[in-house]
Amino acid sequence: MKSYNYERAIADLLGDPEKKKGTEWNYFNPLDDDGENPDFWVNIESGLFHCFSSEDEGHFTRLYADMNKINEKQAFKELRTKYPANGSSTYQQQSKSKTDYDYIYSKKLSVNVNDKKKIIESLMKRYIQEDYIKFLIKDGQIKYDSGPKYTTGLVVPVYNSKNDKIVAIQKIAPDFKKKKFHGSFKAEGAGYWITPDGWQKQKDTKNIYIVESFINAATLGMSGHKAICVFSANNTNFPKELFNGYDKIVIGFDNDSKGEKGAEVLSHNLELAGCENVFVLTWPKGTSEKFDVNDLLMKNPVNFEDEFKKLLEKVKPAKDLIKPITKEKKQKKKFNAHEILAKINTKDFLYVPDVGFYNYDSAGYWKEINKTYVESKIKEIIGEPSRYEIAETSKMLELDTLIPLGKKLNELKWTLNLQNGLMEIETGEIKPHDRELYSTIQLPVVFNPESKCPKWDKFLIEIVESQELVKVLQEFIGLCLIPETKFHKALVLVGSGANGKSTFLSVIEYLLGKKI
Repeated sequence: MKSYNYERAIADLLGDPEKKKGTEWNYFNPLDDDGENPDFWVNIESGLFHCFSSEDEGHFTRLYADMNKINEKQAFKELRTKYPANGSSTYQQQSKSKTDYDYIYSKKLSVNVNDKKKIIESLMKRYIQEDYIKFLIKDGQIKYDSGPKYTTGLVVPVYNSKNDKIVAIQKIAPDFKKKKFHGSFKAEGAGYWITPDGWQKQKDTKNIYIVESFINAATLGMSGHKAICVFSANNTNFPKELFNGYDKIVIGFDNDSKGEKGAEVLSHNLELAGCENVFVLTWPKGTSEKFDVNDLLMKNPVNFEDEFKKLLEKVKPAKDLIKPITKEKKQKKKFNAHEILAKINTKDFLYVPDVGFYNYDSAGYWKEINKTYVESKIKEIIGEPSRYEIAETSKMLELDTLIPLGKKLNELKWTLNLQNGLMEIETGEIKPHDRELYSTIQLPVVFNPESKCPKWDKFLIEIVESQELVKVLQEFIGLCLIPETKFHKALVLVGSGANGKSTFLSVIEYLLGKKI
């Protein structure tokens, strides 16, 4: 029985989903800026969530607690009060009561003397001048949170491009290696941070520069430019109104494939929205991977402005870089796991719960395979699948190839799987291999009832000097060949050395195979 209305609670906390698949709602990860694609899924019936990129999973109560900075007990009480189980199950935008990050940033976070010192120390490591840091602090554009929750460090407000309200905050570790979002920077429209007006060295007011991260925007702001940070190369849907009044819009994303693709999409979207004079900064050939504006500053702080000016001389009009985006390219083929599995010979796959996958070897036995192999086969068919598509297809394959109810691996205790067939131990009869017997053990030998081995017979009598003991040894080898342990027998080989013990054991190893 539900304790509260998950659907409405999820919608109020995370906003409109990127897409819906039945009871599964899809979002960008609200707990981390992984920025690639929306791979965070939450079930509106069970409340369970899973993120493929961070491999984080759990229940919505914990997610609600984490995003609101309260413990799970408090979260459960709040959710039961706000979202009773018998309440409306239909999400209505007007009923939202989202976390007020504007209030949290403006009222609950303050900057004391110690916080100010930490902000200055942190940003100066990235070569941001102390005067500009103090200017940002005074303008309320950066704060500090010493709390251990998530990430201790700088706190940057995320403004909504539709109404300029603070809809989320980003916390940045002092070394800039870790970043976390509270709230979704894309829930109600594209989120951004912009350099404030009033800086004494501000000189370039007619152009605006769009960069990925806060530190890049701060770098340009310090140098007198107007800059806007969009937090991710994937955050590309901005309204024209945000850029009204500027003569030129220059996109300066990081030097990597994400930045290149993001700049292309953003420039295309801006032109579609009616923005004119959109340009894209292209990094010179040989520039390091992931290199950005702040890296340029740190590499050459004395001549940064001259180096940046050289880059601006080579910006290219967006229309020259935009590849035609056809409807066919925009329309993504609907994902269907059954269609993918239809291209896989599923009869050669077997899934055993709590054990894993097996693939039927033409030699006549089921061979255990790693899940990575299964995923590689799926990837081979799909081409460039998302993690979600791989996981869904893999899960569907488990269901389609599940071992029949009541069946077990290696059930037949008195049948040996040999290279030339299945031998009934009690009768010596050889039958063809049968995949439905689910045998995973095949001895590396071919059975020939007519074969003789006088050398072996001679060896046995030489090492034990007794026909009775020869029978004991042969009986023990026979017991080793069958997966039946009810006989409770053990064999101890005693001898001074060079008297056949190792040879005897080597023969058993050959019969059984080293993998057994």
